[in-house]
Amino acid sequence: MNRDLPRSGCETPGKTRAFRSQNEGFSGFGDMTAVPGVGPEWFEANRAWWDERAPLHVGGDFYEVDAFLSGTSALRDFELSELGDVAGRTLCHPQCHFGLDTLSWAGEGAIVSGLDFSPEAIDAASALAERAGIDARFVCADVYDASQAFGSEQFDIVYTGLGAINWLPDIDRWAATMASLCVPGGALYLVEFHPTSNSLEDESLVAEARIAYGMGHIWHDEILSGSYGAEGAATLHNETWERVWTLGEVLSAIAGAGFRIEFLHEFDYTLYRQFPWLIENGRHFERPPEVPSFPMMYSLLAHLDR
Repeated sequence: MNRDLPRSGCETPGKTRAFRSQNEGFSGFGDMTAVPGVGPEWFEANRAWWDERAPLHVGGDFYEVDAFLSGTSALRDFELSELGDVAGRTLCHPQCHFGLDTLSWAGEGAIVSGLDFSPEAIDAASALAERAGIDARFVCADVYDASQAFGSEQFDIVYTGLGAINWLPDIDRWAATMASLCVPGGALYLVEFHPTSNSLEDESLVAEARIAYGMGHIWHDEILSGSYGAEGAATLHNETWERVWTLGEVLSAIAGAGFRIEFLHEFDYTLYRQFPWLIENGRHFERPPEVPSFPMMYSLLAHLDR
């Protein structure tokens, strides 16, 4: 599934390149007092976790940064097909981590802006843009403050996901924020890991009572050493808070924010070894033939009806 794609968003050698990094202080999540079970420790623990892991991810093998710098897009084939031609369109990527996918969209010709709450990730994104010779803007801010962070600027496309919304305590506020970032008629393209798979036990694939689907499950983990992108790494900040959002909750939030949903597609493979028996096939992990098909990822395209 590796694709060697033209880097149409790159500057030619020797030209002036712009890498704009805004890294200002902010408190995180604003007023979340109305959300049960959410306090400042949610934001603080998660940001410390991502701050520590951002440089590990850049330097590790999982994200294949060297391949990207050699001209290979980090985007999946279905993303390129579903979103279509982005050349000349403005694209905002909330929760962009260190910007690999953001910069890959620039390679497709989009005018890109990324946002993340981790200062370490934003610094890494700006550095990667400089190494790749890509003009991109990266802003450090809480996702719920994205509209303010971009000065109320609106974009043709908002692209996000792949392990993003599970870190958020309020899905309705997230959807409203995505709408605030879109121009009238603009597109929200969400690619995420399927919540159904989170309710399955690793070996037997039966539903686990402790992670019942649709019960508003919050994960609080204090021993999550290392990372999916840096297995075995010794890490100090290992506490995380996550929320399992059902597909119904996500769809309802997006529709309630004024979006018209164009499609929802589900995929029976994923991008990491979510289950120990998954088979690695290029850049994704799939089930063995004897295991029944079940959804592990989904994609959604919606347009703002205003």
